[in-house]
Amino acid sequence: LLAVVLRDWPYHPGWEDQLVAALRGALPPDWACVWLDFTRTPPDDPEVAGREIARRMIARLGHDVVHVVWDGETAAEAAAVIARCDGCLAMRFHGALLAHLAGLPVVTLEYDDKVSLLSRELGVPVRQRVALERIESDLRPALESVTGPDRQRAFRLSRQDRERLGAEALAHRDLLRAAIAGARTLRGRAPRTAPGLPLVSGWLAASGPAAAA
Repeated sequence: LLAVVLRDWPYHPGWEDQLVAALRGALPPDWACVWLDFTRTPPDDPEVAGREIARRMIARLGHDVVHVVWDGETAAEAAAVIARCDGCLAMRFHGALLAHLAGLPVVTLEYDDKVSLLSRELGVPVRQRVALERIESDLRPALESVTGPDRQRAFRLSRQDRERLGAEALAHRDLLRAAIAGARTLRGRAPRTAPGLPLVSGWLAASGPAAAA
C-alpha cells in the first residue's frame, strides 16, 4: 500500500499530468494507492462534490491501479491509516511528517520550502526528494526506490530519531504552555525581569543542536 497525500496546487501548470504519467509506470502490479485528502470543502452544490485532488487524480489514473480513498475525520485516524501502509508519496507537510513518524519510506513532492526543509532536517536522501519542476525525470525512480525490489534499502527515519523528535516536540509544547500560563499571571502588570528566558533556555537544552543553532 502506498499512501498518497497530495494537495491542490494550481501555481505550477502541468505537474498533475506529469504525476499521472509517472505513477502509472512506477507502481508494481501488486501495489495499491491509499489516498488521503487533508483539505475538504463541503460543497453547497452537489455537482461540485468529489472534486478534491484525490478523486480528480484517481479519475485520471483509471483502473490500472487499485485505489482506496480515506474518508476519516481526525488527525489520529489519518496517522493510523498511514502507519498501516508500506510507503508514502507526500506533497503535504503533515502527510510527510506522519509517514516519517510511522517509520515508512517516504517520497516527498517538494512544492515549497517547508517541505524541503523537513526533508533536509530529517536527512532524507536526494533520490527520495522530488521538486515539482522535476517530476517528469525524478518521480518514477524515486517511487521505484520505495516500492521496487530494493525498497528495504530506502531511507526510513530510525526509531531513535523518531523518539528524539517526539521529545523535542513535547519540550516545545511544554514551553508554550508555560509561556501561556506565565502570561496570564502577568496580565495587567509589567514584569521586572524577562520571565521567558529560563523557559527558552530549557527548551533549547532539550531540543538539541538544531534548535540551538
